[in-house]
Amino acid sequence: MATQAEEAQRDALAERLFGAALGAYELMTVHLGDRLGLYHALAERGNVTSGELAAATGTQERLVREWLEQQAVAGILEVDDVEPRAEERR
Repeated sequence: MATQAEEAQRDALAERLFGAALGAYELMTVHLGDRLGLYHALAERGNVTSGELAAATGTQERLVREWLEQQAVAGILEVDDVEPRAEERR
């Protein structure tokens, strides 16, 4: 049976590892956005839909939309208005 101190230590390690995994995932998505030219296209075109960004970069709209949503949730990019359907958001 673990003591309260051991449980607290275990929980702190689990939180640390979870945070590290999230950070690694965010770095991977930033790398992906850079390699695919998504950030460059956003910088050139400004606020675009996922379809417009996909067309500008020669990528699949659905994957670009998921990438954009992840970037927004991570606080890397901002959504102008969350009310429209996902395909219409900028």
